[in-house]
Amino acid sequence: MQASARNTVLTDDKAPVEILGTHAIDGLIAEQAGPYRRLLKEEGIPGLRRAVR
Repeated sequence: MQASARNTVLTDDKAPVEILGTHAIDGLIAEQAGPYRRLLKEEGIPGLRRAVR
């Protein structure tokens, strides 16, 4: 019997280590994006463009 791509599992994305890692990465992204989100709300795209230059 041949295995198809649908039957192949490369990782367990529900494993505790995967969940903890995902939460940690999500937290880092939120922390880094926060100031840019505020800037975008307050000054719009022109303010955001000035900030990233």
